[in-house]
Amino acid sequence: METCPYCGAELQVDATSCWKCGAQLTLDGGGDAPSADDVIEQRKPSDDDAEAQAQCPFCETLNPVKALRCNRCGKAFRESEAPLNWGKLAWPAIGAVIVAVLVGWVYWFATSLPERPDPGRDRPISVSYRMLERIYLATDRVNADRLEDVWKTEHRHKFVHWEGKITKVASPEMGILLLEDDHVVLTLKDPKAIEEANLRPGKWIAYSARLADYTSGKEGKLTLDLGLLRNDN
Repeated sequence: METCPYCGAELQVDATSCWKCGAQLTLDGGGDAPSADDVIEQRKPSDDDAEAQAQCPFCETLNPVKALRCNRCGKAFRESEAPLNWGKLAWPAIGAVIVAVLVGWVYWFATSLPERPDPGRDRPISVSYRMLERIYLATDRVNADRLEDVWKTEHRHKFVHWEGKITKVASPEMGILLLEDDHVVLTLKDPKAIEEANLRPGKWIAYSARLADYTSGKEGKLTLDLGLLRNDN
């Protein structure tokens, strides 16, 4: 099979004219197929042609939309000047729209799911701040290794439900509160809760939080994170 040099339609090897755009092909040197040096006679498109027309940028003659060169002046269309084949562009565009819809749907589904509770929050350990104060903060004369073992096995990453009085809002942006005369450092899970609940020094709150770390001694601190205000405050 050969192709028409004007519209790109597939032709029989011995064809003398294009079935699609009507180009008349004659061979000067013989042979079975037209070459680059062949004389090409082009008929004027008739009103019956169903092929879409595009204007030549050089001589303004109407040409079949898929033509590679002008029927009148013979100049080849550069790729940037060739008429766009919107049919070929449609499917990628449709595919992009479908992908965008699917991504949007997955995002909506993921964000609409209720937030899973932190593991262990519903099973707080029965220990008060005063009890931990006596263990970790009451004295400096304690075996550090033994204290660390107790922390790892009994208290670290365990949730507690406590009440306390705010002594300072250390960082509204990060949701950090100081309680119990600055011996408890509480980081709220949602910093916006400070403004929404109007938290300020001197206010008592009931909260749920996880024991994250500690520093021992009379100047030590208990650090809690994932803090949530409880409804019974």
